[in-house]
Amino acid sequence: MIKKSYFLNSNKKKLSKKLLTKYSDAVSSLKKELNSLRGVVERSVSCLLLETISDCLNQYTRFTEVSVTKPELMDDLDVIIAREDLMQVLSNLFQNSLDAMRDNRVKKISISIGEAVNNSVTLKIQDAGSGIPEQIQERIFEDNFSTKSQTGLGLPHAQKLLRRYGGDIQLVNNSSVKGACFEIKLMVLKHDSWQEKN
Repeated sequence: MIKKSYFLNSNKKKLSKKLLTKYSDAVSSLKKELNSLRGVVERSVSCLLLETISDCLNQYTRFTEVSVTKPELMDDLDVIIAREDLMQVLSNLFQNSLDAMRDNRVKKISISIGEAVNNSVTLKIQDAGSGIPEQIQERIFEDNFSTKSQTGLGLPHAQKLLRRYGGDIQLVNNSSVKGACFEIKLMVLKHDSWQEKN
């Protein structure tokens, strides 16, 4: 009886090891396929950051003075977001800035692009408007919240779009600077992130 039990347990262990190896191989194979698919998806929903900003600004430069600062020698970055979605986010912020500066004689928007760090890059977009009153700052990303006679979907929609791609947007509180300042985080497409590593 003891010998029979020993052989059964030994056979179960061998069978378990074989199954475990088989499942491990299947998981590894699936992982490779998913990484390959991820690369295809990321490439299909990426756009060039500087080019997209420039194209979007073309619609606004006749209304306002715009300055763009970026790190020296920075090449255009592939960011993980569909071009039309990034254009929509930027257009919303630029339009909000123009609305906030409608009474200003000089209208200025500054865009500052940071270094790409940890597969992400940040943009700061600041206007010379009156800023966002402190009492409503926590509500600006709520659906249907608006200080204008509009739907209040602009900033919440922008936030949802960015988060869909792993990015985000937040209001930067800086009492020493006039106007509103938003920081956008975008994920950067690493061209070797989807390639098979040996």
